[in-house]
Amino acid sequence: VAVLPAGDRLVTWGAQGRAAVWDRQGSEVCRFHGHDAAAKVGAVFPDGERVVTGAFDGIALIWNASSCKALQRLEHEGFDAVNGSTQLVDLALLRGGEALATLTAFGKVTVWDVATGKASRVLVEPAFLDLPGRQIAAIPGKDLLALSSFLAVVVFDTRSGEEVAILEDYPDTADQVAVSLAGDVLASCAGNAVSVMNLINYTRLESFELPSRNQEPTQSRCLIAMGVGGAADPLAFGDGASWHEVFAA
Repeated sequence: VAVLPAGDRLVTWGAQGRAAVWDRQGSEVCRFHGHDAAAKVGAVFPDGERVVTGAFDGIALIWNASSCKALQRLEHEGFDAVNGSTQLVDLALLRGGEALATLTAFGKVTVWDVATGKASRVLVEPAFLDLPGRQIAAIPGKDLLALSSFLAVVVFDTRSGEEVAILEDYPDTADQVAVSLAGDVLASCAGNAVSVMNLINYTRLESFELPSRNQEPTQSRCLIAMGVGGAADPLAFGDGASWHEVFAA
């Protein structure tokens, strides 16, 4: 689910590859039928005129937010219906919507040029990490992308493909990652462990564990909501049932 920049419309996507745009009154503005598989991820372009959704068939589609007409198709090669090697599990817009990063189920991270619809760089091959990445997040104002993966969060330069920083020492696979709109704070969860990183000098600001509702804390996964202004704004963490608000600094 995503809200268009003007705040007057909502975009949803999901099963059977369907997506739709809704107004404030809950009326459907238009419906998009471009995917042949479940659309699990999506994002709204900063111009508010375009939406991109990614599906389990390895295809990302860019479409018009007013008419729901398809505009562009970005397709991964080598889709395998058995092992799901190119199933899209996350995506993130870069450079104000000029580029798009996609993450597949087996951990491949690709950067696409939106204008041409061509892949410009592969940041991570499936064999790069011990376990595939779980989530990606663009770092605003920079050509950087954060990837949550096995026991670490890796920050990449999306133009050069180089690693910029690695946040390690997680007790479990880093599942979620979020970045402030100011681009100066990153928060991530691994099980019930939460880490907050300063993206200016790549130092850890805070680490703590969320209280667990069961006997095995690592079985509860955190959900992250990042404050809008950076290090002074609150971060909300939760396990899907209860929420806790903390501060990054």
